[in-house]
Amino acid sequence: MATVIPSLSTIRKMTPGERRLGQRLESLLEDDYTVWYDIPVGRKQRYPDFIILHPGRGLLFLEQGDLDRAIADFSQVIQLNPDDSEAYCNRACAYGDQQNWDRAIDDLSDSIRLNPEDPVAYNNRGYMYYHRRLDILAGDIQDESPHTAEQDFERSIEDYDQAIRLDPNFAEAYFGRG
Repeated sequence: MATVIPSLSTIRKMTPGERRLGQRLESLLEDDYTVWYDIPVGRKQRYPDFIILHPGRGLLFLEQGDLDRAIADFSQVIQLNPDDSEAYCNRACAYGDQQNWDRAIDDLSDSIRLNPEDPVAYNNRGYMYYHRRLDILAGDIQDESPHTAEQDFERSIEDYDQAIRLDPNFAEAYFGRG
């Protein structure tokens, strides 16, 4: 398991896609990898999403951002394997990064239908419901009623609660529910 600096549980400003990638890097990379999130690099002080260091292999800079390409790639995976719950979850994160809440919620609902034991999918759907609610209340989504905003808030809490039931140590779900 790689070391992530700062610890993922302490980072509040991550997008769902960045958080999911960070979790994957942390769990899939070997112990001798170090991963930094959102630190300035170079004279221009640019902030790549992730910097990965391996003592024997060097540095790798990762930047998320080509969301349309990511959505197209995950759509192709789904077309080839419509039962891949992770592909739906990942595509939902890209939709969420675009603030396309409805599509993100639909994909996360499909992911949960395929794998109802995945706390990450519930957590992410809770996040999407919550942020859709904020856009409704701010007037950024014109065709929704305040009643729908309250329903989204309730759904968000329900999803965070389910994520916690499935994984009582899932700190991000407690943060989202809080």
